[in-house]
Amino acid sequence: LVVSNLFPPYFLGGAELVAYEQARQIKALGHNVQIFCGKINNRIRQYRTTNERNIFKITRVNLHTSDLDIYNNNFHNILIERLFRERLMYFSPDIVHFHNLAGFPFGLIDECNKLKIKMVMTTHDYWPVCIKKTMLNDNGEVCANNDCLCPSCKSPFSLKERNVVLKETLNRINHFICPSQYLANTLIKSGFSSDKISVIYNGIELSRFDNIRRRNSGDDILRLGYVGYLNRHKGIEYLLRAFSFLQNNSKIKLNLVVSGYEEEYISFVRTICKDLKIEKKVNFIYRIPNRKINKIYKMLDMLILASVWPENYPVSIAEAMASGIPVVASDIGGIRELVEHGRTGLLSPPKDIGKLAENIEYLTSSPQEIKRMGENGLNKIKNFDLTNQTKLIIEKYNELINLANENNPSS
Repeated sequence: LVVSNLFPPYFLGGAELVAYEQARQIKALGHNVQIFCGKINNRIRQYRTTNERNIFKITRVNLHTSDLDIYNNNFHNILIERLFRERLMYFSPDIVHFHNLAGFPFGLIDECNKLKIKMVMTTHDYWPVCIKKTMLNDNGEVCANNDCLCPSCKSPFSLKERNVVLKETLNRINHFICPSQYLANTLIKSGFSSDKISVIYNGIELSRFDNIRRRNSGDDILRLGYVGYLNRHKGIEYLLRAFSFLQNNSKIKLNLVVSGYEEEYISFVRTICKDLKIEKKVNFIYRIPNRKINKIYKMLDMLILASVWPENYPVSIAEAMASGIPVVASDIGGIRELVEHGRTGLLSPPKDIGKLAENIEYLTSSPQEIKRMGENGLNKIKNFDLTNQTKLIIEKYNELINLANENNPSS
C-alpha cells in the first residue's frame, strides 16, 4: 500500500511524481499495489472519500488547504485514521510505503503498528525534523538546529512537543529511504538510527527522454530554463537578477516552466521582471502535463536551479540530465550529489548572483561545454534507471518481510 498526501493527477511537486512512478514500476514488476492518498479541493466536503480505479485501486481523501498548513497540529484525525484502518483490513498489505504525510495524521503509522504491518518511508524533505520541511528559518537562512527549536520559528503550539511526538511515532517505521546522502546525514544528526536508513536515489524512466534533440529554430538562440514550483525557496529572484546581467546578450532567453505557484510570489516575480526590464526575454509556461515534460526539455539548452534551501533530489535536475542538458545550480544540499561542478554542470553558492551569472555566461559562450557536460550528465543519470532503483526498494521490502517471518514463523 502506497500512502502519499497527494498523488497524480492531483499534485504539487516532484515527491508525488516519484511516488507515482515508483508505484507504477512496482506494479509492472508483478506486485499488487494500491494507493491511499489525498487531494486538495476546498469546494468539496472535507474528508469526503472517493474510490478510483485506473492502473491502481485508489482511495482518495479530500483535503482542504488548512490541512496542509504547516502549523496545523495534526497528531490525530479520527475520521482519516478510521478510513485508513478499513483500507488496511480490506487489502492486508505486506508493506505500507509512506511518502509525504503532511496533511495526514501521524496516527496512520500507529494504525499499521497495531496490525504489525511493516512500514517503509521515503523522506522527500526535512519534515521529520523541520516543521517547514526546508531547514530554512523565518529569516530565510539554513537552520543549523536539527531539533527545530530555532527562536525565529513561530508556531501556535510547542515545536518541541511536535518533534517529540513525531519522532516517537516515526521510530515505529521499520526503514527509511533517503534519496540523498545529505538528507540521510541530517536525519542521523537529529537522532534517527543509521541502521534504519538507506540511501536510494530516485529512479527516472530514461526511455521517456530518449533521442531528445534541441529544437533548431535557426536563430541561434540559447534557451535557459527553470522547471518546477514557483516559491521563494527556489530562489527565482536570484535567477532573474543573474539573468539580467546578461540581458545585453540578444542570443539568450529564459523559460520559466511553472508546475504550480504561490499567488503572492508570482506577482513578485513578474514585478522583478518588469523592474529589471527583462520581461520580453522571460517566457512563462504554465502547467505542462508531466507526461509531456520531455517536450519542454527539447526546448531547453540548459537548466538553472538557484535554490536557497538544501534540496534533497530535485526531479527537474534528473530530467535535465536524462535529456542531455547541463545544469547550473546552487551548491547546497543533495544537489551537489547530482551536479558535479565542471563535469555535469556548474555550481555556485546560494544567493551569489554574480557567480551564478558568471556560470551562465560561461556556458552560453561555450557550446562545446554545453555538449560535453550534457553528455556527462546523461551518462551519470543512466546509473539511476527507474527499474533498477525500484528493485533496490523491493529488496528492502523483502528484507523486512523475511525478518518478520523469521521472528514469527507461524505468520
